[in-house]
Amino acid sequence: ERDALTGGQKRTERKGKREYRLPDESYRQINTPIIKKQIKWLLMNPAWGNDVRLPDSIPLSDDLACFAMLAESVQGHDQPPNTAQLMESLRGTPYEALVDSVLQQAMQDPVEFADPGEDDRKLFQDGNQRLLNMLREAQVERLKQKEQNEGLTPEEKVLIRELLRELFASPK
Repeated sequence: ERDALTGGQKRTERKGKREYRLPDESYRQINTPIIKKQIKWLLMNPAWGNDVRLPDSIPLSDDLACFAMLAESVQGHDQPPNTAQLMESLRGTPYEALVDSVLQQAMQDPVEFADPGEDDRKLFQDGNQRLLNMLREAQVERLKQKEQNEGLTPEEKVLIRELLRELFASPK
């Protein structure tokens, strides 16, 4: 029976120790979630914080709350702060470790952030739009679930209509 389940071959025993080595250089693309990429771009280009628009109706937590806090920090200054000032504004907050790790990752590939141009800023703005659409879709799904389970308040019905209108009106 065991042979039938395993393909009929006996397992060969290994002799000696296995060696696990990483290659000297890896060419695999690091898959970072969109929010961490946006945090990274905002840290490296604080002036872009004025491009961030997150509506009050969307609940913020974890990485998204950190992104919003960074953007609000930039928007609260007459002159955009530099990266060090942004980092200092997060000292002692729950987001300090996240921002440290994102910045460390950014330093792994400094060429990506060396000389950002208008194309890079457009990518950042497009990322903001994608992020906003994802958040709207998630909120619509939460409201649909609530509607099925317990019903929506009049304010929530207005909110879901606004979210759907914004989703269909926004560029994908």
